[in-house]
Amino acid sequence: MEVSPFAGIVHEGRLYGRGASDMKAGVAAFIAAACNVRADEPRFHRGLTLVITAGEETGCEGAFHVGREQVLGPAELLIVAEPTSNAPIFAHKGSLRVIVTARGRTAHSSMPEEGQNAVARAAAWIHALGTHDFGVRHPLLGTTTACVTTFRGGENINSVPDWAEFSVDIRTLPEQDHGRLLNALRTLFGPDAEIRVVTSFPGFSTAVEDPAAAPLLALLHERTGLAAEPAGAPYFTDASALVPAFDNVATVVIGPGEAAQCHKTDEHCRVDRIEEAQALYTDLIRRLCIDEAGG
Repeated sequence: MEVSPFAGIVHEGRLYGRGASDMKAGVAAFIAAACNVRADEPRFHRGLTLVITAGEETGCEGAFHVGREQVLGPAELLIVAEPTSNAPIFAHKGSLRVIVTARGRTAHSSMPEEGQNAVARAAAWIHALGTHDFGVRHPLLGTTTACVTTFRGGENINSVPDWAEFSVDIRTLPEQDHGRLLNALRTLFGPDAEIRVVTSFPGFSTAVEDPAAAPLLALLHERTGLAAEPAGAPYFTDASALVPAFDNVATVVIGPGEAAQCHKTDEHCRVDRIEEAQALYTDLIRRLCIDEAGG
């Protein structure tokens, strides 16, 4: 079915539209849950904050801005409504994106010994990166990965290239310090490599047994009759900015969207999952925030 990406059409139990899964369905479920609870006029013994920011796809600009403004303070539990099909994600990777530049000396390609080939130098660094062991492992996230995503170099086909650069997206583990990782890259490539950081987002990891997550896990068990299976995700979310902004709060990523639908043509989200998320968020707010005497 082809529909307008902005129509918000519901068809055969699915809501279609750009961002339906990633993550407007999650935002809508949270707003509806907060409104439902507030309409009951209860007494809150703990505050509730909805944080809705822009720019997550391009670098979490909105979330990092909120953090820099220092307006959030402490919290008991942070829920990030990214698409997980309503399954709990207790950890996700960070991202360190860099551009690496190699310099050389140009010469005629018929006399390569007269020059220094920057493309060849950069290619050797890429090969070294591909076989590098980052030396750490996470129980939910596995290992650090490094992906070379772009490459540019040289001016024409008959000259030794005196310049080349490539970009790398390194998906890091929560315990990895990005400054130390940059030093490891400098050691791996050698002193001739020029390394420029493009973006640096930390990961997060919350222990499954953290007491702050217990109410959420209990609610999931009550709904399914099964113990929730905690998992990790290889991508990053606004949690990279919001976890430190909330004083390293316990965090779970859980939302109604489907990860496989992100950024796709005719993106959709199952309506029943949106309803499930709204009910889950509503009960979680009541359990965490409402005074028993007034709820």
